Amino acid sequence: MAPMTGGSTPRPGHSVTQEGARSAAERLVFFSDAVVAIALTLLAIELPVPRGATGSALLDSLGEGFPEYLAFGISFAVIFLLWNGHHRLYRYLTDAPPALVRWNGLWLFSIVLIPFVTKVLTEGSSDEPSFPYRFGLYAVVQVLSGVATLMAARVMGREGVVDLEAPGDLLAHSRRRTFAFLVPFALSIPLAFVLHAWAYVVWGLGPWLTATVLRALARRRARS
Repeated sequence: MAPMTGGSTPRPGHSVTQEGARSAAERLVFFSDAVVAIALTLLAIELPVPRGATGSALLDSLGEGFPEYLAFGISFAVIFLLWNGHHRLYRYLTDAPPALVRWNGLWLFSIVLIPFVTKVLTEGSSDEPSFPYRFGLYAVVQVLSGVATLMAARVMGREGVVDLEAPGDLLAHSRRRTFAFLVPFALSIPLAFVLHAWAYVVWGLGPWLTATVLRALARRRARS
């Protein structure tokens, strides 16, 4: 039996040959990229089209649609960050064992939900009693994505399907990035009931603060 790329021996559920393993990994990545592209397209389709016979009327229409445009910008950034993290991790994938396919499927499920929860988020103002629930639903989807990524990275390490040419800290770096993304969204869910619209600040500053803390802890562990 041919050895897998990365120096590991195929386990049950792995492709038998190196060529078959690479093909399975590439198909998983290509399919994931296609789903992300569709999600971004659906996100843009939901944008309201400004209308007006005069310049001032057109500007007024743009102003009325500002919450939807802002939500689009947030969701575009979220999807891009999720895809970028996925790309960094999966570019060194050498096979697609069933457990990894399942967790990647959960990640894709969260991605295709983002246009929907974006629409839900903008279906009312931040002053309404339903806002924390709409806000929380959006955040829950992002937490789900983060959990799926963490579990996928765990499977990749356990099954030995990471190319030997990958950076040595690939999985650890992916976990740090994912925690920096996941923790602020998780914390923002209860905070939305207290802060209301100010909970958006947690989304904006939270990832940076969490990443800073994680880097500091990593440096401290390295010194010790």
